[in-house]
Amino acid sequence: MIGARWADMLDDVERQRGEVRRVADAVAGLTATVTSPDRAVSVTVDARGVLVGLDITPSAMRRYRGEQLSQLIVGLVADADGSLRTQRAQLLTAATTVTPAFTDIEPSAR
Repeated sequence: MIGARWADMLDDVERQRGEVRRVADAVAGLTATVTSPDRAVSVTVDARGVLVGLDITPSAMRRYRGEQLSQLIVGLVADADGSLRTQRAQLLTAATTVTPAFTDIEPSAR
């Protein structure tokens, strides 16, 4: 009976390892794209919050002065990074339930 409990717990640990790998891969692959309200500028950031894509339409070049365009891009990157934080939090929250609990392993801890 005790041997079966240990086998079950070891299976759970291996399942958790797989889940951690899956979550780590998912987090590493996250990107976020944000577009300005006028659809003139779009930015994409990777999982580290690094700008990896920037699309500026010709109309944006006519509409915004250099300083305005720069501020818009910086703001969009910050928004995209915020979106990444939300995505990461959702992934990590879903993966934080730890089983077996210590009380499952050590009955005296109950």
